[in-house]
Amino acid sequence: MASVVIGLGQSVGGDDSVGLQVAQRLGSEGVDARQCTDASALLPWLEAGRSIILIDGVVCKQAPGTVLVLQPAELGQRATALSSHGLGVAEVLALAETLYGGALQRVRIVGIVIEPPARAAEGLSPAVASALTPACGVVRALLAEERT
Repeated sequence: MASVVIGLGQSVGGDDSVGLQVAQRLGSEGVDARQCTDASALLPWLEAGRSIILIDGVVCKQAPGTVLVLQPAELGQRATALSSHGLGVAEVLALAETLYGGALQRVRIVGIVIEPPARAAEGLSPAVASALTPACGVVRALLAEERT
């Protein structure tokens, strides 16, 4: 069974909406892609044993618009996925690992580097908007790996 692709973010979060926009683009191409504004919504997918490709804006020292492929253990070390409320991605993945054991082995993260959000905003900055096509390509490549 192919991974479900889940884009996280906030629609009025400026660059933090990048995960939603990548998922929307992939969904329009026929990929099983969902948009999610709350990281805790990942739990049912992980409980069901599904593999997940998670797309989210991350803050790290690299330039905005850089596309990264991260392992769950790298969150908080190499990059930080953002949460405007509730549980963050790292906390949800840690909880899933505790509850369901082995869940982290089924998660891959495509992070798009963003600046830390300062206020509500619509639309992406030019640097992050330019990462949409490469991020979609990375997700497609990860899905293709599963089929081989």
